[in-house]
Amino acid sequence: MHVIAHAPATAVRTQLDRWATIEDIDDHQCRVQMATDTLDWPTMALGAIGADFDIISPLEPAHYIDEWSHRFARAAAPHRHATSGSRTTDQIP
Repeated sequence: MHVIAHAPATAVRTQLDRWATIEDIDDHQCRVQMATDTLDWPTMALGAIGADFDIISPLEPAHYIDEWSHRFARAAAPHRHATSGSRTTDQIP
């Protein structure tokens, strides 16, 4: 999978360095390439970088990530109005 992450390469490397090739594009974005046989791991890994990204190739992961985003949105929907702002993992009961 090849994506452009909208985050500095140094920040992305802290999350993915062992599992991806990460190249600087500029101070605010980088190219990320991951070799994998399944889409589960790259989807989780890209979510973990905490930044927006654009899928360059292949395009199949876009549908897969879209399915995940809807699943997570449904899980969060009952709690949207109960919280204000972001929650960190130490705040989750």
